[in-house]
Amino acid sequence: MRDIEKALKDVKKTLMRMVLFNSFLASLSIFLLFMLALTFFKVTWYFAAIPTAAYLVYKIGKETKKSGYREVEEKVPELRWQLRTVADNLNRTDEIVEGLNKKVLKKIEQVKTSYFVDGKTIFSYISRAIVLSLLILFVTTVDLDFDDVVHGIKG
Repeated sequence: MRDIEKALKDVKKTLMRMVLFNSFLASLSIFLLFMLALTFFKVTWYFAAIPTAAYLVYKIGKETKKSGYREVEEKVPELRWQLRTVADNLNRTDEIVEGLNKKVLKKIEQVKTSYFVDGKTIFSYISRAIVLSLLILFVTTVDLDFDDVVHGIKG
């Protein structure tokens, strides 16, 4: 396998890892939200896993379709059009394509995983998870259920 093929494979792996990580964090928020709702009704947490699994599959599928070389080119403007051109011409071995492969390979080596990490989104997901976890702890500690809430509203 040529160096450029290995580099393109590594880029795809990195993108897939980021998709899985972001999808997992988003699904964690969904799980905790359903778990909080089910806690009010004294239903076991297993039922929160059903919509979470469905959302995780949906999110991974959606993000995988969006993810690709174009995303890398948006984050790293120096690679604009070049990365996709190299990927499209992997089977060709003329002088021009080989020159482009070497040029892109040097630029790919400078691309860091941190370019694909969106700190604000990750902070948002983690903050949401902390707040929902604390709410779940509060509801279970106080032994609050739906009947108590309804009676409290009616007076």
